[in-house]
Amino acid sequence: MYADEFSSFAQPTKEALRQERSMDDETADPDATATYHAEDVRLLHHYIRSLIGRKLYDSADLIGGLLLCCTRPAISSHSPSMWDLHATSLELYADSLVGKGERHRALSFYQQADAHRKCAATSSLRCSPTQLLGLPPTSPPCPPPSLPINFKEARCHLSLNKPSQALRALLSVSTSTRESSVPVAVTLGHVYRRLGVQHDAQTAYKDAVCHDPLALEALIGLAKTGMDEEDIWRLVTGPWAPCGGARPEEGVRRGVGKGRGGSEEAKGSSSRRPKGSQAYESVGLRGRSSSDENSVWQVLRTKTLPWLKVWVQAHVALTAQNWAVAAERFGELEVRYFPKSTHCLLQRARAQVGMDLHMDAQQTFGRAVEGEGGGEVMEHMDYYAVVLRQRAAKGELAHLAHRLMDLDTRRPEPWIAAALHSDLKGEKESPLVLVERAIKTDPEHVLGYQVRGTLLLALGKAEAAASSFLQGSRLQKDMNGYKGLVDAYLVQHKFKEALGCAKEAFSAMPKSATAITLVGRVLAQLPEGREKAKRAFQRALSMNASTVDALLALADLHLGAQEYDKCIHLLSSSLQNSGHDFLHTKLGEAYAISGDFSKALACFNTAVSMNPSSAPATAGLEKLEKLLRGVEPEEDGEGEEVDEEVEAEEDDMVEGTTD
Repeated sequence: MYADEFSSFAQPTKEALRQERSMDDETADPDATATYHAEDVRLLHHYIRSLIGRKLYDSADLIGGLLLCCTRPAISSHSPSMWDLHATSLELYADSLVGKGERHRALSFYQQADAHRKCAATSSLRCSPTQLLGLPPTSPPCPPPSLPINFKEARCHLSLNKPSQALRALLSVSTSTRESSVPVAVTLGHVYRRLGVQHDAQTAYKDAVCHDPLALEALIGLAKTGMDEEDIWRLVTGPWAPCGGARPEEGVRRGVGKGRGGSEEAKGSSSRRPKGSQAYESVGLRGRSSSDENSVWQVLRTKTLPWLKVWVQAHVALTAQNWAVAAERFGELEVRYFPKSTHCLLQRARAQVGMDLHMDAQQTFGRAVEGEGGGEVMEHMDYYAVVLRQRAAKGELAHLAHRLMDLDTRRPEPWIAAALHSDLKGEKESPLVLVERAIKTDPEHVLGYQVRGTLLLALGKAEAAASSFLQGSRLQKDMNGYKGLVDAYLVQHKFKEALGCAKEAFSAMPKSATAITLVGRVLAQLPEGREKAKRAFQRALSMNASTVDALLALADLHLGAQEYDKCIHLLSSSLQNSGHDFLHTKLGEAYAISGDFSKALACFNTAVSMNPSSAPATAGLEKLEKLLRGVEPEEDGEGEEVDEEVEAEEDDMVEGTTD
C-alpha cells in the first residue's frame, strides 16, 4: 500500500536535488545556523548507534531528528560521500523509530536513505563513514551490556500501565546495574515519576545522565520532576562515567544543587573523571582521549552543547508551563540550529496552544506535519486536534482524525481527534464514547480527561465535568485542568470551591498570567469583587499582553459597567498586535451595545471572513439584526448569592495578585 506513496523517493533527480538545495539555501542563515563537519557527523552517527544498541530509542530519535536538519544541506554538495552521510543519518533515524514502534514513520526515512545511497553509489568516490572512522558498521563505542530479565519484565508492566509491578521488577535488579545501566536508570525514573515519587525519579534520572549526558529522555525527565535548568546543566557538564565505567563521586552526583563540584573533596578528585569531562569552554577542542567514547563526547561538547543548553532551557520552560519562553527557545533551536526540525516545531506549537494562540499554533503544527516524516508523527497531534476544533476547521480535523486512525489506534491521540471532530459536527453522545475510548487506551493521558470534562460541561453536566477535570489533575497539575475545574464550579455557583481552585493555581504558578486571570474570573462573579477583578486582569495583561482570557474578561467587565469607550480602546489596541477572529467579534459586540451599528457590522463580517465557522460571530450578526429591527437583546441574569466565607478570602487573593 505504500509503493505509490513513496515512489518519489526511488531515484531523486538532479532537478529535485537542485530544488531541495535552493530551499535550504533560502532558509539557512550562514551567520546564525550552526554547522557540523563531516567528521563530527560521523561521530554523532557512532553515538546514535550506541544509543540504539542500549535501547535508548527516545534519545536516539531526538538526536537523530535534530541531526537530520544539519546533514540535509550536505546533499547540496556534489560529493557522493556527503550524500552517503545524509543517507546514514536517515537510516539511523529510521532505526530509532523502529525501536519506538513507529514503523510507518520509519518506512518513509528508509526509502529516502535508500534513494540517497543509490545516488552516492553511482560514483567511485563513495566511501563508508564508518570505514573512515575505522570501525565496523554496527559497532557502538561500548558493547551494550545484556539487560536483565527483570528489566524486560518491568518494561512490559510499564507499557501495560502497571507502574507498581514495574517498580517491584526493577528493584529486584542489582543496585549496581540500576545505577550504571542507562536504560534501567531511565526506566526506573519513569516508573517513580508515574507513581508520583519525584525525588526518587530525579535520583534515577541523575544516574542516567551521569553515565550518558546525551540521554535526552533523562534530561526531559529531570525537567518534569521540577529540576531547574541550572542544576540540569551542571549535571550535563559535570563528571561523567562512560558506558558503565567509573562513576562520579557520590557527593557530585547527589549534590547537584550545591554547585558543579558538590563537596570540596569531590572537587579535588579528578582521577576518576575521563578526559574531556570539564565544563564546556568556547576555546574548542584541546585534545582527544584514545577512548572512542571520550572522543565522541569531546567533539559533542564543542559542537553540541551550544544547542543543548537552549534545548534544556526550552524543555524546562515547557514543563513549567512558561509557554512564552518555551515558544521562543524552540523557535531559536529551529531557526539557528535545526531548520525544519519536526521536534522543535511540535514543541513550539504546544507552547502556542498553552498561550491560546490557536491561529499561530495551527500554522506551526501545519509546518511540522508537512515536513520530512511529519505525516506519520503522533506526538501532540491531540493538541493539534484541539486547535482545529477551536478554529472550527472541520475539513482539516476530519483529515487529521482519519490519518491518525490509520496510523495507530492503540494510542489515545486518534480517539481524541475523532471525538473533537464528532463534537464539531454537532453530535451529542458520540464524542463522549470516543473520548472514553481514548482514556481506556491510556488511563494516564491527561488531555483525555480534560476533553471529556469540556464535552460534559457543554452538555450541562457540570458536576460530572468537575469530576473529570479532577481526575486529570490527580495525574498532572496544569493550567488547562485548573481552568476547566474553575469553569465547572462557576456553572454550579460553587464560588468557594472555584476560588480555592484559582488560589491553588496561583500558588503553584505565581508568575503565570493565566493563574492571575483565573483569580480575576472568580472575583468577577462576586457582588463586590468586580473592581478587584479588573485589577487582576490588568495585572495579567501587564505580565503577558497575549493572555486572551484576561483580555476578554476585562472587556466584559467594561461592557457590564457601560464603559464602552474603555472596552473599544482595549480591544482595538489588542487587534494591532494579534488579529484573532474572536477579538473582532468582541469588538463588534462593544460597538453594537454602544449604538455604532455600522462599525459593529464591519467587525462581525471581518470575524466571519477570517473564520466562517465561528458561531459567536454568526450569533453576533443575528443579534445585530435584532437591534436594527428594534428588538432589545436578552439581558443576563443577576449574580447569585455568595458565601460570606468566599468574600472574606477575596481581599487576600487580590492583594496577592497586585503586589
